[in-house]
Amino acid sequence: AGDLQHLLKAPLSIPLELSDLTENAPSSNDDLADVNALVAKEKYPDALSAFRKVSDSAKESFDGQLLLCRIENQIPDYSVAMRACDAAIALQPGDDQPYGQKAYALLLSGDYEGAEANAVKATQVAGGSGFGGLLSLIYYFEEKYALVSKQISSDSNDPFELTLLEGAALR
Repeated sequence: AGDLQHLLKAPLSIPLELSDLTENAPSSNDDLADVNALVAKEKYPDALSAFRKVSDSAKESFDGQLLLCRIENQIPDYSVAMRACDAAIALQPGDDQPYGQKAYALLLSGDYEGAEANAVKATQVAGGSGFGGLLSLIYYFEEKYALVSKQISSDSNDPFELTLLEGAALR
């Protein structure tokens, strides 16, 4: 509305089409709300169907690409997930979530080296160990057992993390 008011007060010397004004408008998270609700209920095929029906601007937004990455990781279609994660990374390289989601897809597709690189980047971007559990799992698969414990908090009560620690200690 503010842009339109400005245009009415100071007309442009170059004519613009209405579509030019909306091309760079931020996408609405409202378009993705239904898809997010389905993901929260772990109804991934339904979420993918709903995602396909949202506007192109919502699909191509950072939130849309990250959501697609999460959905495709659960379907699973790791190649599509990785492309969506890459698109999200290109849109917001300072966010840890797409790196972590891509690490997950790479791990499950068997690319441990790529998974490690993305999980390390996710922890660096997050400024801590937000993806430390995932990184410790990757290290376990890579048989880098000495590094597993460095990613898990010493006061962790998570059964999965404690099982990783025990397995690494046994190895």
